[in-house]
Amino acid sequence: MFLGILVFLSALSISAVAIYYSVAGLVAIFAAAAVPIIIMGTALEVGKLVTAVWLHKNWSRAAWWLKTYLSIAVFILMFITSMGIFGFLSKAHVDQNLSSDTVTQRIEIIDNKVQAENSYIQRQKDVLERLTGQSTGSNDRFNQDIAIEQKKIEDAYKRLEVLDADVEAFTSRNKGFGGTGRVKQGLEVRKSQQPERDRINDQINTAQENINKLRAGINDQIDKNTTEIKTIEQNIFDAQGRIEQLIIEQEPLKSQLMKLESEVGPIRYIAEFVY
Repeated sequence: MFLGILVFLSALSISAVAIYYSVAGLVAIFAAAAVPIIIMGTALEVGKLVTAVWLHKNWSRAAWWLKTYLSIAVFILMFITSMGIFGFLSKAHVDQNLSSDTVTQRIEIIDNKVQAENSYIQRQKDVLERLTGQSTGSNDRFNQDIAIEQKKIEDAYKRLEVLDADVEAFTSRNKGFGGTGRVKQGLEVRKSQQPERDRINDQINTAQENINKLRAGINDQIDKNTTEIKTIEQNIFDAQGRIEQLIIEQEPLKSQLMKLESEVGPIRYIAEFVY
């Protein structure tokens, strides 16, 4: 008795589950007429069960044509049930794949953004390296120009020393004159040298002005390069921050994708088996 009740409950449970998934699958296939499909599917499933029970009870008494018709009807209804279950599984399979594909596409979009940010960082680093090289080259060029101007000043002072030495040598050669006479002659010699001294002093002043301009140019270049370097470093820092934010945004998507893959695995296996 107990075994009979257990078999009855098991069969009833299987039938109820089959009816539910069959109707749900038919609704998924013919979604435009959901309510009529629910009514029709429920009626067909119940009719199939009633017909199968009636055939079992009256197989020996029923006419052959009636048994044939009802048997064919039961097989057709079984096919409809299988089709409904197949539709349910297919919908679940498609929904899972769609969700998985959507998450995968979002992950790929984030990966592309990360790659774009990395490319931007590399370009900024290249600009920074080029700017640093230009700054070093400019400083070297400025320093070379300053060294040239310094050399001009040193040479000019040496020429002034030569002129002073000429005056001193002239006064030494004329020791026979009185002290006042030597001084007077020395002043005359210096006076004769004055145009040359003025020209040398002009060269010294010009060279000093050039040095001042070159140093001002170095300072301006350093200030400009420093500003550009700070801007580039800030751009790199901002890009790295965006990459970190994208990675943080991507982590939940990867976890969701792993979860979807674990969920879709059995459904995909069943759907492939059914196909």
